[in-house]
Amino acid sequence: RQLRLHCDDDRLTIPRSEWRYGPYRASLGGRFQLNQSLDLSATLKELNQDNQLAMRLDGDWSQPRFKLSGQWRFPEAKVLDQPVAIDLQLREIGVARRHGKPGLKHLL
Repeated sequence: RQLRLHCDDDRLTIPRSEWRYGPYRASLGGRFQLNQSLDLSATLKELNQDNQLAMRLDGDWSQPRFKLSGQWRFPEAKVLDQPVAIDLQLREIGVARRHGKPGLKHLL
């Protein structure tokens, strides 16, 4: 499948796209305003299972927020009898500069 992109001056839009591969379903969509803001989301699901993940990347261009949540059961894992639950959020709260290059200062 193809991913469509729309560009208008400093704005890039990705219309919601869906993909299928066997029992898996994925979607992706969002928009970017160059050097200003971003709003991108994606999902991954496995049919006939409780496996699903959701990702979101949004906020100000200089301080984006990343969130990953959901649960996924690994069939080969004999040790894990329950799905792995995920709830991860990252946000850059500062930028350190050394020799003119931006670097990560803190993560929450």
